[in-house]
Amino acid sequence: MNLTVLKTQVFQELQTQVQQKIAQAQLAVNAAIESRDGETKSSAGDKFETGRAMMQLEQQRHEVQLSKAFQLASDLDRLDMEADYAMVTPGALVKTDRGIYFMSIGMGKIVVDGGTVYCISIQSPIGKALLHQKEKAVITFQGKPLTIKEIV
Repeated sequence: MNLTVLKTQVFQELQTQVQQKIAQAQLAVNAAIESRDGETKSSAGDKFETGRAMMQLEQQRHEVQLSKAFQLASDLDRLDMEADYAMVTPGALVKTDRGIYFMSIGMGKIVVDGGTVYCISIQSPIGKALLHQKEKAVITFQGKPLTIKEIV
C-alpha cells in the first residue's frame, strides 16, 4: 500500500467528516434558535420562561459543538500535506508495527480502501509518545514496544 496515497485519502476523509460535523452543528443551532423563538407565551409565565431558558441552553450547547468543529477544520487546514517528514510531527503519517497513525486531529479510526488509520492529535497519549521520534525508533507505549517503520 502506497502510504502517500493513503495519507491523501485519509486527509480527504477527515475533511469530509469535519465538514459534516460543521453542517450538523449548524443545523442544530438553527433548530434550537427556531424552537426558542417559536415558543409562545403561555398563561403560566414561569413555565414559558423555564422552557425558553432550556432552549437557550440547548442553543449554547450546539454553538459550542459548532465552535469545536470549526477548530478541527482550522487544525486540519494548518497541516502541511506536501512536506517530507523525517520525524513525527503534526501532518505525518506514521507506520508502526502496531498500526498506522495520522498525526492530525483526534478523530479515531478511519478506514479507507480497506486500510485502517488512527487519526490522533499530539495531545493524545500515543501522540505524545510518537512526537519527535524518527524512523526505526522503538518506544514503549502501554508497556509494550512500538517500532516506527516509516514516516510519510
